[in-house]
Amino acid sequence: MKLLARLTLRSLIQNRWRSLATMIAITLSTLMLVSVTTLASSTMDALKQREIDTGGNWHTLYQGVAGDKVAQIEADERTAASAVTQGVGYLQEETIHHNRRPYYYLTAVDAKGFSLRPYPLTAGRYPTSSREVLIPSSLAEIASFDRSVGDTLTANAGSRIDDASGDPLFQNASYDASGEHFEKGQERTFTIVGIYDDTYMSNNASAGFDLVCGLDAFTPDATYDIYVQDTQVDASLYAHAQQLCADSGCDSVTHNSYLLLYEGVAGDTGLVTMLKLLTVTVCTIVLISSIIVIHNSFAISLSQRARYLGMLASVGATRRQKQLSVFLEALFLAIPSILLGTAAALGATAFAMHFINALLQDFAIHLQLTLSVDPRLLAVTVLIAFAAVWISAWRPARHAGTISAISAIRQSADITLPQRHSRNNPLVWRLFGYPAVLGLKNQKRFRSRHYAVLCSLVLSFALFVSIFALSSYLERSVQMVSEQLPFDVEVVYNKGSAQQLQESDALLQLPQADARMRMQRISLSLDDVALFTDELIAWQQQQGSMGLGAYVLSLDDASFSTLCRENGIDPSRSDAPIAFAVNVGSEQTSSAAHTYRQITFLKEDTHAVSLMNYDEQEISLSVAALLTTPYGLDAYGGSSLDSIAFYVSEATMTQICEQLVLTPSVELFYTSSDTAALTDTIEQYVRQHPDMEPYISIHSIEEGLSQTASLLLLVRLLLYAFLLLISIVALTNVCNTLSSSYALRAQENAMLFSIGMDKRQFRSMLTFEALSYAFKGAFYGLLLALPLCYLIYQILGMKFTFAFYVPLMPILIAIAALFLLTLFMLLYHLSLSRKGNIIETIRQESI
Repeated sequence: MKLLARLTLRSLIQNRWRSLATMIAITLSTLMLVSVTTLASSTMDALKQREIDTGGNWHTLYQGVAGDKVAQIEADERTAASAVTQGVGYLQEETIHHNRRPYYYLTAVDAKGFSLRPYPLTAGRYPTSSREVLIPSSLAEIASFDRSVGDTLTANAGSRIDDASGDPLFQNASYDASGEHFEKGQERTFTIVGIYDDTYMSNNASAGFDLVCGLDAFTPDATYDIYVQDTQVDASLYAHAQQLCADSGCDSVTHNSYLLLYEGVAGDTGLVTMLKLLTVTVCTIVLISSIIVIHNSFAISLSQRARYLGMLASVGATRRQKQLSVFLEALFLAIPSILLGTAAALGATAFAMHFINALLQDFAIHLQLTLSVDPRLLAVTVLIAFAAVWISAWRPARHAGTISAISAIRQSADITLPQRHSRNNPLVWRLFGYPAVLGLKNQKRFRSRHYAVLCSLVLSFALFVSIFALSSYLERSVQMVSEQLPFDVEVVYNKGSAQQLQESDALLQLPQADARMRMQRISLSLDDVALFTDELIAWQQQQGSMGLGAYVLSLDDASFSTLCRENGIDPSRSDAPIAFAVNVGSEQTSSAAHTYRQITFLKEDTHAVSLMNYDEQEISLSVAALLTTPYGLDAYGGSSLDSIAFYVSEATMTQICEQLVLTPSVELFYTSSDTAALTDTIEQYVRQHPDMEPYISIHSIEEGLSQTASLLLLVRLLLYAFLLLISIVALTNVCNTLSSSYALRAQENAMLFSIGMDKRQFRSMLTFEALSYAFKGAFYGLLLALPLCYLIYQILGMKFTFAFYVPLMPILIAIAALFLLTLFMLLYHLSLSRKGNIIETIRQESI
C-alpha cells in the first residue's frame, strides 16, 4: 500500500501537466458546487435580514382580537414573542405641513412590540404610555414642522369621511381634497419622546404620517392586532394559526410570507414543490456536470498512463492494486484541488457580492449581501465534491484493472481498428481530402478519447444554454410577479376642458426629470374574436367570457416619435391613424395558489382593429406593430389578461375624443435621480397657477422601497453572476479537455511528419477534426439542452404560465464560442507541434 502510494505520487509529480489538467477539472467542479450553494445561502440570509429590518421579526398576525382574548394568544405554547398593536385613528393639527398628507395616523404599540416591529430610533426613546409618541423622520425633516424630542404636539382626533358614500376612509386611501372631509373629535396632547426612521415603512400615497404611541392597557370591548413570533417554524404553523384564530375568535390571520419563505416555509405546498424541484434540477445539472468533467479528465489521464499501469502489471501488480492506483491518484489530486476550489469559490463569491452590493447601492436598493458560510452546508458540499471525484474515478479504475502488461507496454490496444471502421468515407474524401480521412480515422481508432472530448463539449454547450434559459425564464417569472411601477412621480390633471392638454406643456419641460412622458387614456372594447390567438380564446372560454377591454393611450409627440423610430415606422405614410399594440399581458390568476399567467392577445398578422365604446360607436386603428413590452413609463400596458393597450399620437387621440365626445384626464409620468426636488418643483409650479391647483394631484414613489423592485434587480444580478461562473467553467473545461487530448497525440503527429505529411496537410487534418468536434458538440449539445430547457419551463409552469420559448441568443453565442474555442486550441496545438523535435517526440515515454 505504501509502495503503491509512493509510486502513484511519483508518477503524478513526473507528469506535472497531466496532473495539473486533472486538478484544474476537480478545482473547477468544486468551485462550481461551493459557489452555487454559498451564493444561494448568503442571498437567502440577506433577504431574510432585510425582511426583518423592513417588516419585522414575526411570523403570524392575528387581526381583530378582542381585548379579553389577547392573553390567550400570548400564552399559547407556540408563541415565542408577541407584539400587540391598535389602530387609534386620525389626528389633524391646525397647521398643515404637507398638502397631500394633512393628517397623522396614530398606532398604539405595547412595550414588547418594539422588539418585533421595525421602528429604528434616530433620536430619543420609545414611548411607554399613550401620551407619548414617536414621530417619523419624514415628518421631522419638513421645514415647517418645528417640533423635536421633548416638545408637545396638540391635534384633534377624528375621522376621514368620504363625501360620496359617507363611509370612513383609512390609510389605504390617498388624500382627496375635493372628495373627503375631516370630522373633528376630542383634542389630544402628546409628548414627543423619539424620532424613528420610516425610510422602509413610509407610504407616500397615504393621507397621514404614521405616529406611534404606547399602549396602556387592554380594554375587553376593543380589538387589537397581535404579531406573533413562532417557536416552531415549519409547515404546521399555518394550521396551528388557523386553529388558534378560531379558538380566540379573531377576525383574520395573515402571515409574514416573505420571511417564512426565506426561512424555508411557505403555506403554498405547490410553491414549495416548485422551488424544491427547481433547486434539485439546478443542483443535479451542476453535480452531473462536475462528475462528467472530472471523469473526462481521468479517462484521458488513464489513456496516457496505460503504459505505466502495464509496467505495474508486469512486476506483479494485481487487478485490485491497479484499481487502487487510480483511486490513490484521485485522492492525491482531490485533496489539494478541493481545498483550492473551496477557497477560490469563497473568494469569488465574496468578490461577486462586493460587486453586487455596489450595484444595489447605485440603484438605491436597501439590501446588502454578506458572505454567509453555513459550516454544515459547506461540509456537505465538500463531501459531495469528494463523492463526485470518487464516482468519476470509479469507471477508469475498473478499466485500469483490465489492462494487461503486454498490450499496455506495446500499446497495441490504442492502434486496433475494427474492419468495419477502417473503410474510407467517400464523401469526406471528396469534400475535404485525404487529411480529413486521417482525422476521421483517428477519432474512430481512439473512441474512448474521442467520446471523452465530445462529451465534454456537449456538456459545456448544454450547461450554458440550459442555465441561460433558466435565467431567462426566472426573469420572466419575476417580472410577472413584480408590481414595480416604471416611474417615480405621477401627476394627474383633470380639469375637464379641452385646453388642459396645452396647459400641461410646461410640466413636460421640468429640468429635474431624467425622463418624462405624457398620456391620456380612454377605455373601449375589442370584440373581434377572429383576431384573437388560440391561447387567448382558450383562456376566455375557461373564464366564461369573450372579448377584451382596450386602453387607448396617447403619447406626447416626442415619445410617440421615438416609438415610431424604434420600430421603423413612418406615420406620414399611413392614411389611417396608426397605433402600437402591447400584445402580451400578465397577471396573477390566483393569490391563494401564487399562480401567474402570461398570454399573447392578437395574432401576428393583425394589421387593423375596430374598437367600440358602450354606445357602440366604432373607431378604426391601423396596427403598425405588436409590442411585447410596455413602452417607456407606461404602467397600463401588459398589466392585465383582460385588457390590451394601444398607443396613439395626441393628434389621433384628439380626433377620437371629438368623435366619442370625451375629455380624458392628462397623466404625466417622470423618473428622476432626485425625486424630492422634482416633487417640490411640481408643487411650486402648481402653487403659481391657482387655476390648476384644484384639479391636479401629485403622487411620488420613494426610490428603492419597492420590495418587488429590489427582488427583480437582485434576481438579475445573481443570475448574471451565476451565468458568468458557468460560462467560465464551461470555457475552461473545453480548453482543458481539448489541450489534454491534443497533448496525447504528440507521438502520433510526429510519426505522421516522419512519413512525409507536410504542414498544410497536417493543418487540414486538425482543422477538420476541430470543426467536426465543434459541429457534433453543438448538435448533440442542442439535443441535450432542449429537453433540459423544457424541464425547467415545466417546473416554473407549476406557478407561472407563459408560452414556451428557447432563447436563441445564448444558442448562437454557444455555437460561435464552441467553433472559436476549437479553432483557438487548434492554433495553439499547431504552434506547439512546430517547436517539437520529431525524433525526440517519437522516443518520448509517458510513465
